[in-house]
Amino acid sequence: MRPRHDRRYVPHRARRRSREKTDAQNRLGIILIGLGVAVLLAAGIGFAATYHPSDIDRTTGCPKGNQAPAAHTLILVDATDKLAGAQLSNARSVIQTEYMWLPMGGQLTVRSLTEDPEAAKEIVICRLDDGSHANSMTNNPKAVKHRFDRTAGTKLKALYAELENAPLQKASPILEAASAVFDRPDFAPNVEARRLVIISDFAQHSGIASDYGRGHRLDEHARDYLARDMSGVEMRLHYVSRPELRDLQTAAHRQFWQRYFEDMGAHVALGSNVLIGEDPSKDTWIG
Repeated sequence: MRPRHDRRYVPHRARRRSREKTDAQNRLGIILIGLGVAVLLAAGIGFAATYHPSDIDRTTGCPKGNQAPAAHTLILVDATDKLAGAQLSNARSVIQTEYMWLPMGGQLTVRSLTEDPEAAKEIVICRLDDGSHANSMTNNPKAVKHRFDRTAGTKLKALYAELENAPLQKASPILEAASAVFDRPDFAPNVEARRLVIISDFAQHSGIASDYGRGHRLDEHARDYLARDMSGVEMRLHYVSRPELRDLQTAAHRQFWQRYFEDMGAHVALGSNVLIGEDPSKDTWIG
């Protein structure tokens, strides 16, 4: 005969199974909490490793003493003659767009090109990963523009005012200014991604070389003096057309400038368009 099931033990077993289930859930909760804490700690360590407020220059947003940024875009703006109307508006758009294109950790330097290099003004601003990438703030155009205006806005306004009222200067050493860029420690080959942007009418005139009366040629001495290794550098030549220079600004003139930099190893695009065939909404100019 089959033994009769003893119902007296059923509640006890049910309570035991319920208690075991509760204990398992508690252990799982503790494990999940532990994992969450570990993730937060790791994120905190990563954040601390990439962003130290005390190590950041408040006037530029760049790491103090940093000579090799992740990427460096340097913009030379020709201030040997004034920029007005659409020309100035175009220059403003170039500067802001180039900043928007910088990858995290990239540095933007805007430098005026004058007859006296010692009188040139220079503005530096960086795009740093401050941890806000977690909520996509670093790629939010409004947030990026706010940081840009907060850090460099006042200095840029002063530069734009200078460009709008710049008197015609006696010399326009464009070649020398471009070569000098490659002598900078923060634009040396150890900077992984380099970009040189020149906004100018490209009417070169100095003691070493001049477009006036000599044609678009450089003698051997000038070439040797100005030569730099520009391999791997992206160059954008924003060609400012001037009615008074129509006899100078010919197809041969534009061709000279493009070939000059290409012969030194740079990848060159030349034109009068702010984008020169590139998408202004892209996250970065690299890749």
